[in-house]
Amino acid sequence: MQNFNKIIRDIVGGSVFEMIKNVFRRGVLEPSLNKTLLVLIPKNIGVETINQFRPISLCSVLYKVITKLIVIQLRRVMQILVKQNQSSFIATRSILDNIVVEQKAIHTLKNAKSKKG
Repeated sequence: MQNFNKIIRDIVGGSVFEMIKNVFRRGVLEPSLNKTLLVLIPKNIGVETINQFRPISLCSVLYKVITKLIVIQLRRVMQILVKQNQSSFIATRSILDNIVVEQKAIHTLKNAKSKKG
């Protein structure tokens, strides 16, 4: 398999690399790359209803490579773009962190009220 991958990379690698560079340079994804084929795979033998199928989406390999590269680039700046009090889209943060902060705030407010009166 490694031999096959090396042969294929040697044959099409340059044009694939140029296409990907072109997408990032122009900021436009070729419409043909952005097509996905939805396929229904039967979960069991002898299916009779639609809920007995599992849908899968088949995307082009170039589309997957380009989206992966975009994700890698976004990860570098997400820490800057997403504020500290937000937990979405940051791998090291959890929605549970916000719940803990909320519980602490409620507890503090309750204690402040009880001390006043």
